[in-house]
Amino acid sequence: MNFFTTEAVGGLAALPGGLSLPVAATGPVTLGIRPQHLRLTDDQSAIPAQITLVEALGSETVLHATAEGGAPIVAVLPGQPSLARGQAIRLAFDPAAVHAFDAQGQRIA
Repeated sequence: MNFFTTEAVGGLAALPGGLSLPVAATGPVTLGIRPQHLRLTDDQSAIPAQITLVEALGSETVLHATAEGGAPIVAVLPGQPSLARGQAIRLAFDPAAVHAFDAQGQRIA
């Protein structure tokens, strides 16, 4: 799971790149996104990242990157996309696949 620690203000929590998601909390929260729920995109509202390692495993590729702000992020992508270390990418996801946790680690509904 990729974890992003952020602050929820006015019912919104920000991810790297400025994308905000609604959460039922105020204050410190952690947002979690599973690597299998990330996909490559050209959408400028997606998470910007720079590739640090590409593991081509045949039917899938495990992509290690650093998101804007320095957070590590891992994506599991189908097939073998043409990617290289140092490449700038953007990662998108379905907002319904994001898990939110409060400061004590309890899941926020």
